Amino acid sequence: MIELLIQDDFNLDKIINSGQCFRARKLDSNLYQFLSGEKLLLIKKRNPNHYRFYCSKEEFDNLWFNYFDLSTNYTEIFKAEYGKNEFINQAMDFGKGIRILKQDPWETLVSFIISQNKNIPAIQKTIEYLCKNFGMAIKSEYGKFYSFPTATTLLKATDNELKQSGLGYRIPYVLDAALKVSSNKINLDQLSELNDSELLRKLMVIKGVGPKVANCISLFAYSRS
Repeated sequence: MIELLIQDDFNLDKIINSGQCFRARKLDSNLYQFLSGEKLLLIKKRNPNHYRFYCSKEEFDNLWFNYFDLSTNYTEIFKAEYGKNEFINQAMDFGKGIRILKQDPWETLVSFIISQNKNIPAIQKTIEYLCKNFGMAIKSEYGKFYSFPTATTLLKATDNELKQSGLGYRIPYVLDAALKVSSNKINLDQLSELNDSELLRKLMVIKGVGPKVANCISLFAYSRS
């Protein structure tokens, strides 16, 4: 467990409703859940700017510090950019407190393939089905959670199981992504070494990944603006 004072912009309610992650939840008035791959994080807001992270320091340093982009000072960016354009001012006011999450590339890839022509509740429902049926159980004092399924596991799913997931026409897209990743035809870790245009081109080799989905993956998994 880690007690953390965060004086920069950091609004958990806005983050979980921002449409960039689909497994984050508010469990009660001041307790929040985040999942990344096989890792579960619970955060309790104790008072303004004071948070309790229920994880080891090692896990926080190796995963969650970068996940929440805590090395970037959003307050300074806000101050530097505010006042230059009225539309941008309105967007910054509305989004103040959101941070650009750096998420697991595999989970981000599948999540944004699923996101096509779906609203957020429908995306969450499909992802929850996949995690519950093909992920591993993660037990905590607040209940049972499930890890995001691996590419290899998804390839073992039956046609009927996938049809029940709500994937619809996206089934072949998700299976193509799983096949390319599990066979190492696409190494998601190595994609981080590519420049922006090459990263997008490589992502769009996967069926169903067009420019919009590729750009979302590029931003939320690889921190490319």
